[in-house]
Amino acid sequence: MAILGLAALLRLVGVGYGLPLPVLNPDEPNIVLRGWRMGHGDLDPSWYDYPSLLMGLLAPLQAFADAPSYEVARAFAVLIGLGGVAATWWLGRRAYGTGA
Repeated sequence: MAILGLAALLRLVGVGYGLPLPVLNPDEPNIVLRGWRMGHGDLDPSWYDYPSLLMGLLAPLQAFADAPSYEVARAFAVLIGLGGVAATWWLGRRAYGTGA
């Protein structure tokens, strides 16, 4: 549990980096904007440099925003990251025991 807490702390410290200027993170405007468009009815992201799963997962969260919300997208990315840490911990414990 301490590892999950440390992972959350590390992610939350950097969650505000570069806001409100998304130009500092060149991929973020593309992903968030397309997720926002998908949440407002245009289900084709029209951009295939990256897989569309993240954009599709952001779409329902962005559907309630009047403009692309970077804060919502970053909060969701924190949750995905913490889910990965938790899944890794669970898999390690399951495969190698509690000492892992």
